[in-house]
Amino acid sequence: MSRNLLEPDAHRVGFIFDNDERTPYQAALLENTGTNLVLTIPWHDDINAEYSRWFMGRDMRWGDDPDRSKFAYMVPECIDFHDNDGSVVLVGCRSAGYRSQFGGHSRGRITARYAVLGGDGASAYQKINALQSEIDGLARWFATSTLERSDELTEHGWTSSTYTAQHRARLPIAHGLNLTLVTSFEPDESGRDTVLKEPTRVETRVADARSWSQHMAPHLAIRDLLAVAAWKTPRFLSHRAMTDSDPARSLSGARIGEAWHPVVTYATNPSPAEEGADLDLDHLFLFNASHVHVAGVRRWMKLRNDFSRGIDPILSSLQNPGAPVPSRVTEMGIGLEAIGYELLLQDGESPRAARGANFRERLERIARDISSDLGFEPMAWAQRMSDVYNGTKHANREKPEFLESLNGWRQSVQVFRAWIASQLGVDTEKLTERLALDRLSHPYELR
Repeated sequence: MSRNLLEPDAHRVGFIFDNDERTPYQAALLENTGTNLVLTIPWHDDINAEYSRWFMGRDMRWGDDPDRSKFAYMVPECIDFHDNDGSVVLVGCRSAGYRSQFGGHSRGRITARYAVLGGDGASAYQKINALQSEIDGLARWFATSTLERSDELTEHGWTSSTYTAQHRARLPIAHGLNLTLVTSFEPDESGRDTVLKEPTRVETRVADARSWSQHMAPHLAIRDLLAVAAWKTPRFLSHRAMTDSDPARSLSGARIGEAWHPVVTYATNPSPAEEGADLDLDHLFLFNASHVHVAGVRRWMKLRNDFSRGIDPILSSLQNPGAPVPSRVTEMGIGLEAIGYELLLQDGESPRAARGANFRERLERIARDISSDLGFEPMAWAQRMSDVYNGTKHANREKPEFLESLNGWRQSVQVFRAWIASQLGVDTEKLTERLALDRLSHPYELR
C-alpha cells in the first residue's frame, strides 16, 4: 500500500528543489494543516541563504545583485518535494511570510494550491493535459453504473454471485475541454477484504496542456449543477491529474502509458466536511440527469457562464449554511436582480431600459419563464420578496419580520431552482411534481 499520502495533520520532512542551480538542494517540512498545504524552509545566513531572497527579495536591496538578475526573488510557481515516502509536486506556490531571529536563523513559509502525489518534475505540472474529479452525489445524479450482478443457486444450496463490469464507460458531456463522465470498475484488495469500487468521475482532457484553473472550471460547474438540484453544496471527494510530460515508464525508461496521480487541494473544498453530508445516501434532487439529459447539462454549462453575475452570489450562500437570514436575503436579492437584468437584455431591452427596471420588475421577468406550479403565486412572490429585500437593504424602509424574511428567501430559492430547471429542459409536470416533494416546499413556522 502506498505511503505517499498527505492527509490532514500530516507532517513530512524531506528535500526540495526547483531545477535552479542557484538554489541548492534544501531540507524542508511539508504539512497538511487541515485548511492549507504549507511548506516550511529553514536557512541560516551562512548556509543556503539564497532561499532568503524568495521571501525578502522585494523588501531589501542586495549589494551582490543590485539589478536582481543573478538570483530568484520570488517563490517558484511549482516546487519538487522528495522524502522516503515518495515525491510530491507542489503547484501554485506563494510566499506566506518569513521569520528571522538574532544569530542568522530564519524560516520561510510557502502555501501551495495543489499537491500532486507521485508527480515527477515540477515543470511538468505547471499545466496539465487531464484532470478527473469525484464529486459527492455525482454517480447518483447521473445514475451511472457499469456493474451487474447475477446470482445462481448451486447444487449444494449455496448462491454463486457473478459481478460483470465494463472496465471504463465514458459519456461525453460538453465540448469544452472534452468534458466527459467516466465510470470505472476498481477492485481494491489492499486490506483483508476485497472491495468492489465503482467511482464516477468528471474528466477534462486536451492534447495541448492547459492551466489548472482552466481544467477546474468545468468541474466546478458540474458541482454547482448538483448544488442547484440538491440545494446543498456537494464536496469533491478526490482529484487526480495527468500530464503527457510525466508518463508511466518501464524500468528501462520507455514510455508505457498514462500516469494518473492523486491531487490534494483545499481550492475546491475550502470548509471542513459536514457530518452526514453524503448526497449519495439520503438526498432527494429536485431534478437529475434523466430529466435534463446531456443536452440539458450542456445548456447548464452555457447558462452558468452567461448568468454568472447572478448565480455566483446565490450559490455562495450554500457555502455558509449558518449565515443570518438578512445575509441570505441580501445575497439572494443581488443574484436575482442580476438574472432579471440579463433576461431583460436578452429580450431586446436596451441597457438603459434594463437598468431602469426596478427590483420587483426584474423578479417578475424571472417568474415569467416558469410554467410549473411553485406552490405559491409567482407575481405575489415578486412583490413580497421585493418588500423583504428593500426592507433589509435600506434603513429608511420598514424592517421585515424574521419569519417573513425567511420565507421570502425560501420561496426565492425555489423560484431560482425552478427557473434553472426550466432552462435545462425539465418537463413542466415533472417539475411540479418534484417541487411538491422538495423539502423547501413547506413554509417555515415559529413554534
